[in-house]
Amino acid sequence: MEDSWLIQFDELGNVGLLVLEDHYRTSERYYKLPKLLFESDRYKDMKLEVKVTYAVLKDRLELSLSRGWIDEEPFIWFISTPNSWYF
Repeated sequence: MEDSWLIQFDELGNVGLLVLEDHYRTSERYYKLPKLLFESDRYKDMKLEVKVTYAVLKDRLELSLSRGWIDEEPFIWFISTPNSWYF
């Protein structure tokens, strides 16, 4: 595996971190959390944990759809390991 970053020291011993552009653009991934969940009176009493859980499950839904994990019913399958649900 090729390194995408490099630690570099200058002549005074200062340290710097060099990061490749591709790694910078692809290293951070985010969950989409709709503003509606924070702005609407309908969801004002909803706990933050529930809102985050929504975002995680929505992300899994998008992954399942992109990989075609749909059966003949048509149910959409969420495929994961038991430990992947602890966050």
